[in-house]
Amino acid sequence: MLFLALLLGCPTPDGCRVSDTPTAELGHGENGFESIPDDGEVAFVFGSQGGYHLPLAVDATGLSSDELVVGEFVGTVDGTEVARSQPWLNFRCNPETGTQQAWNILLLFDFEVDPTTLVGQTMVIDGSLRDERQIEVPVDAEVVIADVETP
Repeated sequence: MLFLALLLGCPTPDGCRVSDTPTAELGHGENGFESIPDDGEVAFVFGSQGGYHLPLAVDATGLSSDELVVGEFVGTVDGTEVARSQPWLNFRCNPETGTQQAWNILLLFDFEVDPTTLVGQTMVIDGSLRDERQIEVPVDAEVVIADVETP
C-alpha cells in the first residue's frame, strides 16, 4: 500500500501550483522560513570570509519554479544603500504550509560599511523575484538590525 501511495504521489498543495498571480513574503532564516518578528529585529551574521550578511528567506505561492528563480534584494538605511544581493533561488514546496519556500538568502553588506554601527537602525529591504515566465513579484520588508550572531 505504501508503494502505491509513493507511486501515485500526493496532491500538490494549491500554494505550490503555478498561478498567474504569484505572491511572496520576505522573512529571514538560515534553515527555513521564519516571518519577521513583531519587533522587526533580525540579527546580522559575521560570515566566514570576513563580511556580514542578513539571512533572508521567502515564502511564496504560484511561482513557476521548475527552474531557478532570479532574486534581487537591496537594503537601505536612511536612503543609503548598505547591502545588496542578486541570487538565483531554488524554491521548495513545503507541504506543512502549502507554500514555496527558499531560505539562507544572503543579503550582503557592502565591505565599506561597518554594520555594527547600524545596530538598532531600521533597514528597508526592497526586493523582487522573477520566475521562468518572467513574471516579477515584489517582496519587501522593514527590519531593525539586531546585534551580530556568530556562526
